[in-house]
Amino acid sequence: FNAGLYYQPTDKLSFGFSYRSAVKLNLNDGKATFRVPVSLADQFPNTNFQSGITLPSTISIGAQFTPTEKLQLTLDVNYTTWSSYKQLVFDF
Repeated sequence: FNAGLYYQPTDKLSFGFSYRSAVKLNLNDGKATFRVPVSLADQFPNTNFQSGITLPSTISIGAQFTPTEKLQLTLDVNYTTWSSYKQLVFDF
């Protein structure tokens, strides 16, 4: 899921926050086709595979200040939970 908040207390100042949850993806019945020299063909047969990955969640916080009509200052900070993505494994 995704959620976000936006707050603008004045014409010159605004804040934002967003959260995107982790997403688990699974791949079943994938097809693996190998193009290798003929001498290695027996070691790399075409086959099916399965895999899965959890994409990381992200948190974003931002602020904008407009001191003049021709100048906007912004700050954006993002935190990504990369620990959910330790490895990508294919089971043949």
